Amino acid sequence: MKCSRKRIEVAGYSLDICIHECVYEPAEDTMLIANALNILSRIGNRFGTIVDLGSGTGILSLIALKIFNPHKIISIDINPYAVYITKKNLEDTGNALVLRCNGLKCIRGKVDLVISNPPYLPTYDKSHDECSRWLYASWGPDTLLHVLCMDIQKFSNRAIILYSTLSSIDMEECLRRRGYKTSIIASERFFMEELRVVYAWR
Repeated sequence: MKCSRKRIEVAGYSLDICIHECVYEPAEDTMLIANALNILSRIGNRFGTIVDLGSGTGILSLIALKIFNPHKIISIDINPYAVYITKKNLEDTGNALVLRCNGLKCIRGKVDLVISNPPYLPTYDKSHDECSRWLYASWGPDTLLHVLCMDIQKFSNRAIILYSTLSSIDMEECLRRRGYKTSIIASERFFMEELRVVYAWR
């Protein structure tokens, strides 16, 4: 499998990463959650073990490694192309584990922080197209948010999650019902929707 190289400027870092047409390329939402990670660091947060759920290119894993210097980061995606590209981008880090998995099912025990920038665009039925099938139908936007909300308490007391106000799930309310405190630490409006990064802790 071949990939192209692209230089990305994000959260104060210049990263030369591997990208692929079947993997969501870093965009404004990536920058938003990366900046939120910087905010967490500036207010004194440190995390030893981190999970990047829905890793895509693995760019948030790279940023988390630079910002927090954890002793382990686990990058998870169900898209086989994303798993390959994440491995390529993290191969020189030495303390990253990349897994192909549906949600958090492959995690045992608890981690210090879960990061997730899940799909939030509409899911289209393009199963005849290999790339589109993985880009749009691996996890429906609300499906992954639902899984996160239902399962997060089993795996971590802290999470940072990006979601859209167009989602049918009120992510903050869902997390609060499970005993988390929440705070929106970054947001940006795009036409009819607002992207929000919620930090949850307990």
